[in-house]
Amino acid sequence: MKVKYSGVQATKYAQFAEGSYSWNFVEKPAIERQLKPILKDDSKVLDAGCGTGRTIKLLLDLGLNEDNLTGTDISSDVLKIAKYSFPGVKLIKENLPDLEVPNDSLDIVVSNMTFHYLNQKDFTKTIKNIAKWLRKEGYLLFVVVHPLRFASNYREYFNNKVKMERTPWGTEIEYYPKKISDYINAVIHSGFELLDVEEPEPEGEEAREDKKEYEKYSSIPTRLFVNAVKR
Repeated sequence: MKVKYSGVQATKYAQFAEGSYSWNFVEKPAIERQLKPILKDDSKVLDAGCGTGRTIKLLLDLGLNEDNLTGTDISSDVLKIAKYSFPGVKLIKENLPDLEVPNDSLDIVVSNMTFHYLNQKDFTKTIKNIAKWLRKEGYLLFVVVHPLRFASNYREYFNNKVKMERTPWGTEIEYYPKKISDYINAVIHSGFELLDVEEPEPEGEEAREDKKEYEKYSSIPTRLFVNAVKR
């Protein structure tokens, strides 16, 4: 995974991320709904691919003690922004497949919009590592771009070749398409039991106020959400 969130682009991303339609009405509601029944103030949590900290903020808003939260990202520039906003949270600069965490030390790993930037090999390695880091009955929750989101025709669904994605904050980043089965099987084969798989749509009355964005995010599947537990 190459760093694309550097310098001014990190600032632009930070400005985009918090007010993002998809975050506020698609990703955040799904993550929050699944986290509420399992998150405790003393849960040990890793935010894998924390960026500038929007999921960190959600976790803290839900009552997690900041001493029990760690965020990691490959970009030092986005981590600087996250550190400014959340000085009490431990932040680590590292590429996810190379991250080292003590085994059986975590209760929850959450990742929002990160795993599709890993190739299949690195994604599989990361999921296997997460299975080691989590305690028994620990949870893995992640959101990725839905595999059909960038497929202009159905033939592309089976093509896992890397693509260049133009981002809303003005940069390009490598996107590694995967099939739904690629995500699900990596989770199952790493020792997890699936609890829930969602293809979330925009939620809430406020989501309908922006008709263009509502149509965009409700007419095709745009996100894939997975909740699994280590058995």
